[in-house]
Amino acid sequence: MEVSFRRLDPSDAAAYKVIRLEGLRDAPRAFLSTVEEEAALTLEAYRARLSTVDNATIGAFSANELVGIGTILRETRTRNRHKGDIVGMYVTPSARGAGVASGIMERLIAHARSLGLRSIRLDVESENSGARRLYERFAFKPYGHEPRAHLLDGAWLEVILMVLLLD
Repeated sequence: MEVSFRRLDPSDAAAYKVIRLEGLRDAPRAFLSTVEEEAALTLEAYRARLSTVDNATIGAFSANELVGIGTILRETRTRNRHKGDIVGMYVTPSARGAGVASGIMERLIAHARSLGLRSIRLDVESENSGARRLYERFAFKPYGHEPRAHLLDGAWLEVILMVLLLD
């Protein structure tokens, strides 16, 4: 599979919404948002997400189809602007195992470095061993866990908190 990567911009809003909703349906345990919440958002809301300077969503494309996404959000508060959070990682089932997630992570980390960030945080649902292995390959280290972090269909989910120090 030949894959190219680039930062998404507001013109990608429709494709971004489609893959975001697919991810929420396919892997609801991996996200805070629900399909219903995200489906209710307008394309303008998605365009706004993709138009910020500090935040970046990286898209992976195969044959001009968006097959993977990941976002880094820079903290906005003055004392925390050295930190970023990786959220919304998703790769379509047909593109898994082709290095798509690694390519997205490389670019998210590079974006963080370009902003001068000193650390990147993320959390991963405790039973998502594949995602955790990915993050560990990029030197993310666990620093804690949050029991009862999310409630999904009456079941509590625990997350592992991870950090990558960039200095």
